[in-house]
Amino acid sequence: MKTLISRLDHGTRLSTAVVVVIAVTLIPLVIALWPHQPSTTGTTYPSAVLSDVSYTDCENVTDEVPCGQATGTLNTGHQVEVMLFRDAWLSHASNDDRAILYASNSPDSDTVYTFHSHDRAIKLAIFTIIVIIVVLLVIGGKGIRAIASLLASALFIWAFLIGGVSTGGSPLLYTTVSIVLVLTAVLFFTHGLSTKTLAAWAGTMCGAATAMIAGSLLSSWLRLGPADEWD
Repeated sequence: MKTLISRLDHGTRLSTAVVVVIAVTLIPLVIALWPHQPSTTGTTYPSAVLSDVSYTDCENVTDEVPCGQATGTLNTGHQVEVMLFRDAWLSHASNDDRAILYASNSPDSDTVYTFHSHDRAIKLAIFTIIVIIVVLLVIGGKGIRAIASLLASALFIWAFLIGGVSTGGSPLLYTTVSIVLVLTAVLFFTHGLSTKTLAAWAGTMCGAATAMIAGSLLSSWLRLGPADEWD
């Protein structure tokens, strides 16, 4: 082990030490702070193929009033009646479209289905495969590592940062932990353990810290709070 470490240059050893210290410090904290989502309310989002789509005068109704209906064929083959609101009309939902439905229980225990959004899973998967192939051909392994880092970061931010804040956690604490962990993982995984990467990491951390301090001071000075949010 000592022989292996001695063969590494100073920048690599220092970078490795930084990554190890951050991992040992923050990973247990992430486990302790991991948000526990409340129990589900029975709402689901099944996928279905639309047919028999019809609209009334959607242009002159509010967003809360149904102005159309359709038949949705679920993946199980079961057909359900789907209510269409103005957003479905604006997004041009039509026959043979694959859509995500909003399924909720009504007061009389029947399931009510409404149009939620277009199901873009297959198209996004095809686009992702094309992007990965292009990146692999143009940039090579570093590009693939960058894409993997971005995807992992997006999933972590969605599950940890957004989930933690939405369940009442401290925005400053969750944001700080997320920034340090994500930037460390992305930079060193993508560009390797080297002096250049360590310098880029330090500069990025300083910039993020400056932005967070300035934002905190400004929000405190302006006395911003939940009452200042607009829909």
